[in-house]
Amino acid sequence: MTIEVYKMLESECKLKRAPVPYDVKGDEERTFIFHSEDAFTNPDKLLVLMHGSGYVKAGQWSRRLIINDSLKSGSQIPFIQEAQKEGYGVVVTNTNDNHHHELGLVRGSEHPEAHILHVWKHYIYPAKAKHIAFIVHSNGGRLVSLLEVAIEVVCTNIDNNLLLGSGPGASTYWPDAELSGTQFEIESGAQFENAYPQVEEQFNGRVFAVAMTDSNHYFERHARYVGLQKVVAGQ
Repeated sequence: MTIEVYKMLESECKLKRAPVPYDVKGDEERTFIFHSEDAFTNPDKLLVLMHGSGYVKAGQWSRRLIINDSLKSGSQIPFIQEAQKEGYGVVVTNTNDNHHHELGLVRGSEHPEAHILHVWKHYIYPAKAKHIAFIVHSNGGRLVSLLEVAIEVVCTNIDNNLLLGSGPGASTYWPDAELSGTQFEIESGAQFENAYPQVEEQFNGRVFAVAMTDSNHYFERHARYVGLQKVVAGQ
């Protein structure tokens, strides 16, 4: 299934692969992300898609839905195609591809947290787009919260869907404060707490929306969302 979805991302969505780590050396273990031709040159807007935890890989939301229902409901392909119609560049992350038996852990993708921070630093943030949006599922919501660290939040929680909006000049908001002190090994031994201020500033300046589905249970302290403004769909 994974290989077939990869082929469709390339054939139907015309996506290309970019290596992780970005500076892969020789025969070292590696993974990749998918991106549209204009993902890093589109001056206007970029959409980043991120799946949840488990066995899903790039381009998949749910293996069960793909098997029991259809690619339309279980893959990211319809989202990618619609985004391209709307003029977005597209990046598809691959956060669960962390370890290959031959050579061990993938540098820059040792675990999902390292993957998203590596991809942000070397691919997403350097892109030309002024406006960046995320669509994420399940554990992807927790991962994007590593980047979404200092924003004014407008929260919609309808049928387990969490929609977060942000913009430049927004006030400080940290949805999962415990993560701010977590020791993640990220690139050259740097710890996440050292990377935090820079990522905070970068995220605040350009990310205008994050849409999460079925992500609430991945945040350790739900009480941090109490009191956020709930917006009726369509407003």
